[in-house]
Order: sequence, then C-alpha cells, then structure tokens
Amino acid sequence: MIKNIKKYIYEPKSNIGWGHGLLACIGAVCCAYLTMMLFSALMYGDYAYQIIPSIILTPILMTAYGLWLLFSEKIIDILKKISFSSIFLIIAIYLSIKVF
Repeated sequence: MIKNIKKYIYEPKSNIGWGHGLLACIGAVCCAYLTMMLFSALMYGDYAYQIIPSIILTPILMTAYGLWLLFSEKIIDILKKISFSSIFLIIAIYLSIKVF
C-alpha cells in the first residue's frame, strides 16, 4: 500500500486530477492567507488600514498561488511548494512581529 502511495505521489501527471486540484486549492488559500497576514503585520495605521487591502488582495493572491501550484508536474512538487512557502511566510510573520 505504501508503495502505491509513493508511486501516486511521485508519478508525473499528464492531466490534472482530483488530488492535484484539491491540494492546489488548499495550498493557495493557505499561502494567500499567510501572505496577507504578513502584509497586515507590516502595515502601520489603524485596523481599517490594515484589513481593507487584505480583503481586496486575498482573492487575487489565491488565484496566483493556485495557478503556480496547479502547473506543478508531480503532486510531491505541490507539497514541497506549499510546505516551503508556508514555512517561509510563517518565519517572516514571526520575525516581523518580534522586530517591529
């Protein structure tokens, strides 16, 4: 069973399947949310000035991240992109909160 899972994850796909698309959608939402959280943490002003750009830009970023993830050849590539970008954004948010 583990061999079948590894084969599925590492096999290049010629078309987009349910797992590929679902991972791209979930990863896009996660990365867009973290990006706009970083943006809000770095912005100065009251709460309205911090939250309005996040409300407007989050759907645009979800689309961009979704396309970036969807054009990955293998599912393992999607998982790598999601994990590395999420870790980078979480570290950046942590540092921005501690430093500023």
